Amino acid sequence: MAANRFAQAFQGGCWPERTSAYRISRWETAAVRVPHLAVRRYEQLLDVQAGSLVALVDTVYRYFAPTVSAPPLLGRRTDVHGADGPGRLEELLEVALSGAPVAGADWDELTARLAAAPRQVIAPRTVWRDLAERLLAEMIIADGVPWMQRHEALHRLLAHPVGQQAAVAACADLAADRTGQVFVETVSVLDGSPHPDAGRHLLAQLVDPTNDRAQYGALLGSIRKLRYGHFTGAQMMRLVPALHDLLADSAPGSKAPALAAELLRRLRDEPRGGARHDPGPDRTPRPQREIGRADGATRAVAARLARATRANLPHDIVPFDDRLLPVLLHEMLFDPVFDVRLYAAMLLAGTPYREPLAAALGSELAVAAAGGPVEWTVAMIEALRVVGTSRQRPVVERLTLADGPPALGHGGRRTGSRPHRWTQRRPLLAPGHPPPQRPLAPDPGDHPCLSAGRAGLRAGHRPQPSDAPCRTSRPHRSGRVPRSGVLVAQPSGAHPRQCRPVSGRGRLQVQSRRCRRRDRSAGLAVSASARSSAARAPVASPRSRRSSARVACRRW
Repeated sequence: MAANRFAQAFQGGCWPERTSAYRISRWETAAVRVPHLAVRRYEQLLDVQAGSLVALVDTVYRYFAPTVSAPPLLGRRTDVHGADGPGRLEELLEVALSGAPVAGADWDELTARLAAAPRQVIAPRTVWRDLAERLLAEMIIADGVPWMQRHEALHRLLAHPVGQQAAVAACADLAADRTGQVFVETVSVLDGSPHPDAGRHLLAQLVDPTNDRAQYGALLGSIRKLRYGHFTGAQMMRLVPALHDLLADSAPGSKAPALAAELLRRLRDEPRGGARHDPGPDRTPRPQREIGRADGATRAVAARLARATRANLPHDIVPFDDRLLPVLLHEMLFDPVFDVRLYAAMLLAGTPYREPLAAALGSELAVAAAGGPVEWTVAMIEALRVVGTSRQRPVVERLTLADGPPALGHGGRRTGSRPHRWTQRRPLLAPGHPPPQRPLAPDPGDHPCLSAGRAGLRAGHRPQPSDAPCRTSRPHRSGRVPRSGVLVAQPSGAHPRQCRPVSGRGRLQVQSRRCRRRDRSAGLAVSASARSSAARAPVASPRSRRSSARVACRRW
């Protein structure tokens, strides 16, 4: 009876025709693909944010699609050749290129029209580059539904037969900028383009990355590149040694080895591999081989969360045996690929399970932080960034400020390892501790933006409460970090510190505070070694001593 009443109420709004309960059942059981207008009608009936379900379906369809294509799999009825088609496209292009605010729905319509007419001539050709650069800049600071809409729109440009090269170049240039703030999604989004330049840039970030986050983004992008067969034979010959090097040389606590091990496993299972793509014997350390694999303990956690989630559902929801819920929970927490965990969390966040699941995760997080593996705790915190509510914030705050081995992998000390570099530079402030007197100079390798969570909340960027257009600007270039990893300039007003390169590209380790003096004429911090070099030089007067100090600073 309830199904029939829902079918009767379905007619109306954006869905003008009558619909039977049998047809709705085929949609909800995935027997047939649900139309675009039907998803929009679900949004109206469920009284959720306009475009939220459409953006979610587009995003999940895009990642798990069998092939790469510009048009969305959730097909639209876009009449690009009708009377209003060219005029509407010109209007959307004019708004996007003028710098005026562009909402996520406008990006969705613009790129859907461009994908539906791949032979559409747009002059000049620099328009494609301008569109891609603005869309990428808005995507990396957006969150929630606005992020999903822009993420899908950028993928349509990356797969467009005419605009893909400009979109790939925009992503590659931003990823190569060492003064940037977001690298993971900037690099990993290249998996959506079949153009050879996309694979070339991904491999370049694997072999000679801008920093650790860009390398992790290249690993994420290689997952889908390998599935689609985008890598050429020569690129595969470069990919396998790079993955083995990551397994052997990664820093402690890095997430790259687990993802590299997953890529090697998929290479062994790839039917097209043959001798040319043979990754060799499995030399992955046993703890890394077991990351993400289903076992009794992880399945027990997923089953316990599923029971707690169903028990906390509102009373007006009829209980039923949802066999898919434990599967999604296991993928959300324990899949070795971060993208799979992210999209599983997004799917659950778009259902009535969200609030009960967030409460269950908060309770499970306290148990896992007390005696469970650190990786489980970090995975639960990552999931809470997508499905969590304000009620779970105190739990994360207590774990962050607690003494002893913390739950956050980037927030403190891991059991049985040296102190994490985050705490070496940014000690957590317990209640009652005074704040530091001077601000620390920013480390280019440690920015507050948590770029690993593509759609999660980012520290330093306030989430948009609505689909307000994103306005971006290039970061202030107050300092420059050369390829050697030596900090050669300090931001104005920051405390000068001597830095030296350590193993790995682009990582800086802050040395202990030493006695320094500020040269009055040069305005730079002179280390003890520079002073000793200046002292050994034949100096005839204080003025010549200052000149020698300036020369020593430049050489250093």
